[in-house]
Amino acid sequence: MDKRRDQIKRSLERWNKRREDLALGMVDSAFAFMCADVSSEIKWCLTPSCSAECGVQGVDVPATPGGDHPWHVGVYSKSGTAYSLICSGSIISPVLVISVAISCNQLCERVEHVGPPGRAEKSRADPTVSLEPADCFWSETEKLLPASVFAIAAGKLYRDWDDPRDNDAQKRNISEIRIHPSYEGKKGDYRYDIAIVFFTTAFVYNKEVRPVCIDYDQDLERSQLHTGSGEILTWSEKVNGTSKPVDVAYLKYVDGTQCLFNVPRSFVRYLTTDKFCAENERGSKLCKDDKGGGLVFEEGYKGLFLKPRYYLRGLVSTSPPSDAECSTFPATTFGWIYAYRDFIQEQLTAIGKQLFQCGDGNVIPANNLCDGVVNCADGSDETSSACAGTVCPKELFKCAYGGCLNAAFCDGKQECIDGSDEDKATCDRQGDDTSYNVTQSTVCRLPPFPKHGSYKVINEPDAKPGNILDNFYLEYQCDDEYKLVGNPSLYCYKNYQPKQMTSCIKMCRLDPHPSVEYQCHVPGSNGGMRPCELYEPGGTVVTPDCRAPNYYSAQFLRNMKCTNGAWDYVATCLAVCGATTPKGEILVVGGRPSEKGEVPWHVAIYNKRKTPYEQICAAHCFWHNSNHKLSPPSDFAVAAGKIYRAWDDERDTDVQRSDVADIKIPDRFLGVQTNFEDDLALLVLSRSLMYAVHIRPVCLELGILFDRKQLAVGNLGKVAGWGLIDEQGTSPQKLQVVDLPFIDIKKCLNDAPRSFREYITGDKICAGYNDGTAALCKGDSGGGLAFPEIFGGEKRFYLRGVVSTAPPNKMDCNSHAVTTFTHLLRHEYFIKQNYFGQ
Repeated sequence: MDKRRDQIKRSLERWNKRREDLALGMVDSAFAFMCADVSSEIKWCLTPSCSAECGVQGVDVPATPGGDHPWHVGVYSKSGTAYSLICSGSIISPVLVISVAISCNQLCERVEHVGPPGRAEKSRADPTVSLEPADCFWSETEKLLPASVFAIAAGKLYRDWDDPRDNDAQKRNISEIRIHPSYEGKKGDYRYDIAIVFFTTAFVYNKEVRPVCIDYDQDLERSQLHTGSGEILTWSEKVNGTSKPVDVAYLKYVDGTQCLFNVPRSFVRYLTTDKFCAENERGSKLCKDDKGGGLVFEEGYKGLFLKPRYYLRGLVSTSPPSDAECSTFPATTFGWIYAYRDFIQEQLTAIGKQLFQCGDGNVIPANNLCDGVVNCADGSDETSSACAGTVCPKELFKCAYGGCLNAAFCDGKQECIDGSDEDKATCDRQGDDTSYNVTQSTVCRLPPFPKHGSYKVINEPDAKPGNILDNFYLEYQCDDEYKLVGNPSLYCYKNYQPKQMTSCIKMCRLDPHPSVEYQCHVPGSNGGMRPCELYEPGGTVVTPDCRAPNYYSAQFLRNMKCTNGAWDYVATCLAVCGATTPKGEILVVGGRPSEKGEVPWHVAIYNKRKTPYEQICAAHCFWHNSNHKLSPPSDFAVAAGKIYRAWDDERDTDVQRSDVADIKIPDRFLGVQTNFEDDLALLVLSRSLMYAVHIRPVCLELGILFDRKQLAVGNLGKVAGWGLIDEQGTSPQKLQVVDLPFIDIKKCLNDAPRSFREYITGDKICAGYNDGTAALCKGDSGGGLAFPEIFGGEKRFYLRGVVSTAPPNKMDCNSHAVTTFTHLLRHEYFIKQNYFGQ
């Protein structure tokens, strides 16, 4: 034994001699050392582990800037299968990325504001800030947005999510986003603009993916800021549809006083105490997708460091306004990492306490570590290296590898992973060991509940885990969204209990979606498929397919996989908007009858107070000019897919009908009192419409440039309706369609009767003929004016206006007058506020 102790002593000496070499994981090999316990048995008492190298550039990486900044990540907004790059971030741990709260940018009012899927609203751009908040992690109205609409990718050189040239990119869904508790967005001048992003599947560090260094030493920081240039990785724009690799921008720190003198007066308020300025060098520039990116500074050889390292000093935040997509102003403000040190450390400490990283890269809750139950798929949470230092409560048995067993031992049933609870030496000397309580069971003891489950004892309904019974028979049950694996029941009789493992595993919920058909793979069937169920177990692979021809995807839909109770993504498809059915027959004065599917977005609105239901117009037709009130929604119903006017015309097939649940109109609309300005209504239906070839949505795109392109003088827009078709007041029974040319507003005002000009308000556009060729009449109000555009080789129609008013004459219908339409672009905020909220 003395000889063995000498060997241990020499091992300890070797360890102490090499401790510096092992610091920070800089040495390729490490060794564990031994120590002796009081029983003179030899065991490992410490297993050294290595830490990840931070701030080190890629080794043997191709000569591209991306390999020089392996901590750089892209943050993407998910809209079904379409992933859009919106901002950047930096890796600071295998499961943490640091970015900013207002991470994507809106450049003044010229850029349309559209947020993540299902969450868009009108956000007036701040004219004093160029890198203006849009919807990344933060919305000015909804505050912090859900993590489920975002994804993150590391090790990428090209901006597109699925660029095939990014062979080794690592992609993750985001599980949680934490922003600084003092952040208030624009209200707080974007002070404390920082976000920490969590994801449950850890990054695997390699030459393309590594963390950046964070150090709060102010002497080191001062030296870096004042003596060198900082670097930040920027996303290259596409050229001819192909993106170039990422590039490096160089910026130089600017003194706060100089920055104050160099920025516009209106921007000074955003130079808060948690920001610093840096100016572009070497022709560099930052663009909107670079927001949240990390500004790093190089530090040369220091101490044990064998290679230069990069330290994170700032996060791209705001800059003065610019008309361009990229900021043309030389200075940009950066969130100061040192000012956020307490918040960052709090998150790093929390993640260390809350999560354990398995050997395969996944993470589990820390309270599931060393609990005697394998939670990591690779079993690494119940190993000696993970559990050696675990201290078990006195009432629990400590397995030899370190896990704490909440069950009886030395009872003939092996329950420790390593079998040490039934080790003969342990059981022979259990009475002499006082490190834990021992009770030799001669009866039946109820086991603990399985995690995420419970059981019912059939013969003793009130019994609880740990109770001792002469015998029992129990049946297991799992919590919602969990599935039972193993034997669903257990019995014990006179201390005889069969060995079995029963557990509850997390299931993936797959809700049916009208746009996609989900087919689940049948393992071992050589390509066999089955309809997917609401809950699917881990490992299930799903092939999604858009329900053509009414839905499509702009990108290839890859297979979905259920892992750790969650799908790696959920595929959805986009509705085919503005597309007409190829075959059409032939409103309106000078129009022609419509064939089914020619205007599949057009619906009929009916007044239910009339018997039979009476087809009416829209917008101002919900308003009572006499009492200045909106009619109740219960008075109205909607029918889609109709050709004939009557509510219950038997010639209409496959019609979809719904009551109206709510009516939204602009707050300023007062009917004739305000000359029908803001004449627009949004109807919320009580039941959803199912898209088909004859029932499809019209396209809605509110970009200024596209709107201006379509509303060019002479361009023809399509309108449909059941309005009067001649000046004598003839009402058609079949839906009519007409194409009307767009009219310049000056000509519209000049040609209109003087008494009607006051109704051509600032939110109106004009279309039509004044020579009797074609016109809209009573009964056509509310119909949509849609203009065609080629999209993906197919003609699509985009809604630009809603039929509002026209000059009257002595006839029932004035066929020699143009019609005014409520211009949708002027009501962008109203539409987005109400449409995206539904």
